[in-house]
Amino acid sequence: QTAYAVPTSSRSFRWDALAPITAVTNPSASAIRNSQAAIDGSAGDDPAGTGLVDVAVRYAVGGSTRYWNTGASSWAVSASPLWFGAFINNPSSTTWTVGIPSWTMAGNQNVFTILTRGSDQSLPAGLVETPGAGRTFTFDVSPPTSTIAYPAGGALLNTLGTLSGTFDAGLAGISRVDVSVMRSDNSNYWSNSSGWVAFSTVSVAGVAGNAWTYS
Repeated sequence: QTAYAVPTSSRSFRWDALAPITAVTNPSASAIRNSQAAIDGSAGDDPAGTGLVDVAVRYAVGGSTRYWNTGASSWAVSASPLWFGAFINNPSSTTWTVGIPSWTMAGNQNVFTILTRGSDQSLPAGLVETPGAGRTFTFDVSPPTSTIAYPAGGALLNTLGTLSGTFDAGLAGISRVDVSVMRSDNSNYWSNSSGWVAFSTVSVAGVAGNAWTYS
C-alpha cells in the first residue's frame, strides 16, 4: 500500500474455500506390478498451497478390509482408512512421494487400493480434501505354473497329436506359454523352422482360458 487516507487504512488477505486436489501418478491405473519401490503423486491448491498429503493403502481378504498401519508396520483390519504422511518433494513442485511397505507381508498376490487426501495451509484450520475412489493396482510376485495333460507321462505312441496342458498365472495373467520338445535318444530339440537341432529351443503355444496347446 502506497497511499493512505487519514485516519483510515486497509488490510489485504486471500480467501480460499476449496480443499486441495491430490492424485496418484505411480503406479498407473490398473497396473500389474511385481515390484514397487514407492508411491508418487501430485497435489494442487491455489492460493493457500498444499500443507500435508496423507496416504492410505488397503486390500480386501475374507470379507474384511485391511489397511497398512505404519506405526505397527503391519496390516490391520479397519472399517476406515489408516492414514500416514507422504513427503512433499517441494512445496512449489506440487509432487509428493512415500515409501511403500513390504507388499509380500500381505501375500504374494493381492489387489491394492491407494487413497490420498491433502490439507491446505489456510487459516484457522487447513481445509481437508475428501478422498476419492483411489488408485487400484495388482501386485503379483508368484511365478505362473503349468502342467502337461497330453501326452501322458510314459505313454507309448505311434502317432502324436496336439500337445496340451493347463496353466495358472495368478492375478497377473499369462503372457505366453513356451513348449520345449527333446528327443531322449540324442538330446536334440524340435525347432519349428529347422526341425531337430542340437541346441535347446522353445516354441510358443497357443492359449485359451487357462489351457495351452501346441501342434
